[in-house]
Amino acid sequence: MLVSALCVVPVGVALGLLTIRLGNLYVALVTLTFGLLAQNLVFLRDRFYHAGQGIFMPRPAWALDNRTFALLALAVFAVLGLFVVNLRRSTAGLAVTAVRWSETGSRTLGLGVVPVKVLVSAVATFVAAVGGGLLALAYQSALPDSFNPFTGLVWLVVLVTVGARPVVGALVAGVTFAVLPSVFQTYLPVRWAEIPVILFGFGAVMLARNPEGIIAMHARQLRDLGRWRQGRREPAEEPSIAQGELV
Repeated sequence: MLVSALCVVPVGVALGLLTIRLGNLYVALVTLTFGLLAQNLVFLRDRFYHAGQGIFMPRPAWALDNRTFALLALAVFAVLGLFVVNLRRSTAGLAVTAVRWSETGSRTLGLGVVPVKVLVSAVATFVAAVGGGLLALAYQSALPDSFNPFTGLVWLVVLVTVGARPVVGALVAGVTFAVLPSVFQTYLPVRWAEIPVILFGFGAVMLARNPEGIIAMHARQLRDLGRWRQGRREPAEEPSIAQGELV
């Protein structure tokens, strides 16, 4: 799976080199177009589709049961999360942050905008490929329907709504995308089936007011609450001055 992810990285780099100069919107459109192209022209061929059965992807012998495999996927996520956090703190990560905030200012500092964006494209391609491999192992079959680009768009919207920048946002978005609809379908009455859609709409409204996502919004609210409590505690802790005492 890791070797396959490395083999996919040049594809992501090539797409980045062809579209980065056009702007972020065009990068997203070309990525979606390439995904649809690969799904319809490559993965639907009988060599990969196998009459709807896909390609058999056996799990490791020590992770055959779902519990162990879930722990394996969580461990892989933790390793990738640590990698992303360390990358942000490195020199390359600081360059990525500078380019994200201001491309003009980055060029003034002598940073190459295109190489930095290509680096992000390569890392994102590798992480996405590893995630796709884990998804195929979860189903124990590489089915083209499991990698539908429009399904990925829905998950992407959930991720952006929750918060795309913190690593924990990806974990919360993935759990929400996979678990929340199943909970409503399995344990709650049928008339409540539309609640996830309503929550999705509320999330879009909150995203319009808080572009950084729900996690960043709640973190800011908790910081404000902490400052408010600290501000109320400090006057109470100040020693009172006795009446008539000279200062």
